[in-house]
Amino acid sequence: MDYRLFRLRDSEPLESLEGLVLARAYEAAWRALHRCEPVGEHVIESLGLAIDFGPHRNHRHQRRL
Repeated sequence: MDYRLFRLRDSEPLESLEGLVLARAYEAAWRALHRCEPVGEHVIESLGLAIDFGPHRNHRHQRRL
């Protein structure tokens, strides 16, 4: 999985085990719901963070949660 997890307020990267688990769970849920890979920036405002999935993905969907 190619992604970058970062804080919205200052764009600082988050590199933690919790972030890894969140990104993997988010990707799995996205694939289950949309039957494609997530692409681009997915903002989770309630957590103050975003996951930017790599540009190599096939279909572009963006979602603000």
